[in-house]
Amino acid sequence: MPGTLPAAARHLLMVLPPGDGWCSATGSDLAVAALHRRGKQPADLATIVVAVQLAGGALVSWVRIDPAAPTFERHTALRKAIAPLLAENPTRLDVVLWGDELWRRSVAPDAAYVAAVNAPAMPSRKRSDGPVTVEQVVVHGAPDAAAVAAAGHV
Repeated sequence: MPGTLPAAARHLLMVLPPGDGWCSATGSDLAVAALHRRGKQPADLATIVVAVQLAGGALVSWVRIDPAAPTFERHTALRKAIAPLLAENPTRLDVVLWGDELWRRSVAPDAAYVAAVNAPAMPSRKRSDGPVTVEQVVVHGAPDAAAVAAAGHV
């Protein structure tokens, strides 16, 4: 589990476990503050996505994933969390898994898959400069890099 956010990261997806253990994650105080500003509680992060811009300019999207939830629900939550990050057309996307090893092992393939499937830019006839594609997806905190690579083709 990373103790700090990756220094090169400009677009981060923080994938968190269910429960209250995520409150010790780096930068979680910003997510909690954003939730309170919206009149929500930290427990609501299980059903909504929070995107926060850090002081250094990085955009962080927070989502909680329950590995016991159906695959469709997990993938939908991850896709919704990645959407604000991809809206900025990044060339690199960092996915940070924050939780115990068993949880990270179960969620890592889902996170890698959703990032890989949603990262390619869709063609647009309205843009003359062409779409910007995410060139690199980096998954931090994955206990089994081979399984993540196979799931997300990263």
